[in-house]
Amino acid sequence: LVLPAAGLTDNTQPKRVVLAWNQTAEAMTATRRAMPFLKAADSVNIVMVDPSTSDTERSDPGGLLCQMLTRHGISAYVSGCATLTLDRRESTPREGVAIISHGSGAGEFPGALLEHIPPGLLAGAGFVFQRSQATGAPLDDAAVAQADSMARSYLEKYRSSASLIITPLLHVASPCLALGIPVVLARKAMDDRFTSINRLIPVYTPETFKAIDWSPAVVPLEEVKRTMADCVRVLLDLGKPEPSMIGRFTALYAASQLKPPFPPIPSSPAKRVWPWQRR
Repeated sequence: LVLPAAGLTDNTQPKRVVLAWNQTAEAMTATRRAMPFLKAADSVNIVMVDPSTSDTERSDPGGLLCQMLTRHGISAYVSGCATLTLDRRESTPREGVAIISHGSGAGEFPGALLEHIPPGLLAGAGFVFQRSQATGAPLDDAAVAQADSMARSYLEKYRSSASLIITPLLHVASPCLALGIPVVLARKAMDDRFTSINRLIPVYTPETFKAIDWSPAVVPLEEVKRTMADCVRVLLDLGKPEPSMIGRFTALYAASQLKPPFPPIPSSPAKRVWPWQRR
């Protein structure tokens, strides 16, 4: 609901839209009815409100909505993963190594990247296959606890031993950025789930592998963390973030210091294929 103090004119059209999303039928109805506004906006920031911790979108809340909007030609992105609020590690490991962390499917390691990794860096790198098979949905308490334990073990490995992370995975890149670890995010193809993190670091694809910076700087995220954490605290107290809080968060992602000339997002992102759609 938009209620500008000065009223609306026939030519009123917001350029940046914040879309609050809680995965309900009511939210989807409101989104569909707002399509003319969304299509005319320069960007649509999807902000998650009380996302589920057990359904099939638990690891990617807002991802399917972002995919739908992108296919309508809307420049949409989800405002980051909550792992961006993790504390920065206290020190860099003295004997740190490059870690190549990958998964399967869309998160498979792009083989073409190997010829672009500097030989000295590749020779000393460690490999981590970060993927586990879900046996059903929604996950029961035991499966959630097991996944949580596995995630913590991966996180500790990156925190204690990584001098550089090379990965195609969003849920590796995001927490490692928060930890203060330099990240090279390289994938076989770009898709809409990366339209938020692409505002913080480049998302390289095969056509831009030659341009990869293999000595990336640590991204300054402390203000983003504080603002995101403020929103999370309000949600955990079953409240609703103030519009000013959401606006501040959106402005940080739109800030010029977080938008260097990264590879552009393709106009037609790669279609996401879910496990049950594969034959």
